[in-house]
Amino acid sequence: MPASLQFRAGSLALPDELPTTLLPDPSTLYVQRGSIMLPQSFRIIRMEDAMRALLPLCALLLAGNANPPVGSPLIDFEGHARLVQTVGPVREQRLLSLSEFRKRASASGALLLDARSAQAFKEGHMKGAINLPLPDFTAESLSKLVGADSNRPIFIYCNNNFTDNRRPVMTKALPLALNIQTFVNLYGYGYHNVWELGEAVATTDQAVRWTGTRSRPKRISRSEGR
Repeated sequence: MPASLQFRAGSLALPDELPTTLLPDPSTLYVQRGSIMLPQSFRIIRMEDAMRALLPLCALLLAGNANPPVGSPLIDFEGHARLVQTVGPVREQRLLSLSEFRKRASASGALLLDARSAQAFKEGHMKGAINLPLPDFTAESLSKLVGADSNRPIFIYCNNNFTDNRRPVMTKALPLALNIQTFVNLYGYGYHNVWELGEAVATTDQAVRWTGTRSRPKRISRSEGR
């Protein structure tokens, strides 16, 4: 049975039975599962020379035993978590009532953004909204949509602003509401003048000004709905 040099916790452990003046034949070194396997035939040299000869191989083994990085280097989960912490307090101050939301979103220069899918947008959306699905957000696509003024006011809404819970505004899990992701993404791309609809209303509410291809029940006014 050949002797072995074992690597444990980043150190090199020499077995007791290994003579201190032996080095394996250079042509027959074996590396298996973090060990340097020494064959039966040895030639006699000083131990310090032996260790000097083994050092490059030891470094190679230690590098091979290191834990590889987990996940894509193009994904920064910790950075996203820090961004959410930054955005949270800002978003709390940017929630608007429906009437205020509609008033500001209709002002000159404002952008009413719908980040739902293109199909959902086609089936129904707030009149005057422009569609850019969240998965299509990039620095380039947002710059093209928003324009040169990164401080342009942007107004957003999502499925969870509507109580219908049917196509095209099926209610999503509350912590995963699209508005949250849209706000964080816009802020992360450098668009900080974001405002969000802070109510849950029916698409049939006249103040919503809902339009689209999907059939809807008779519209109701806000006073009738109370």
